[in-house]
Amino acid sequence: MEYSELTRDERLVLVALLDLVIRADDRFSEEEAAEVERISASLGSEVYNATAVKARARLATMDDIQKAALALDRQEARELILTAVQDMAVVDEVSQEEMQLVEWLSGLWGY
Repeated sequence: MEYSELTRDERLVLVALLDLVIRADDRFSEEEAAEVERISASLGSEVYNATAVKARARLATMDDIQKAALALDRQEARELILTAVQDMAVVDEVSQEEMQLVEWLSGLWGY
């Protein structure tokens, strides 16, 4: 599955989770920026940017993100999103907070 095949709701969860990983260690590294650019290019930068705005408004809390993530039922979309979150967490020096997010998401979806 490709990022461009994600539904609107799946894209919202993806972008919200990526934002959480980026903010987890209170810094936005060059490696993280490159990873965001790669995903943005795959989705289309306008789509990514619009999705980021919507995600910040609609999925502002962990509870909001959890509910939205649990509502995603396509296995292949969940796997793509989890892989993206894992990749973002390990693209630079991995923090404990980043790994906790990966573990939380894995547990949420039963991986």
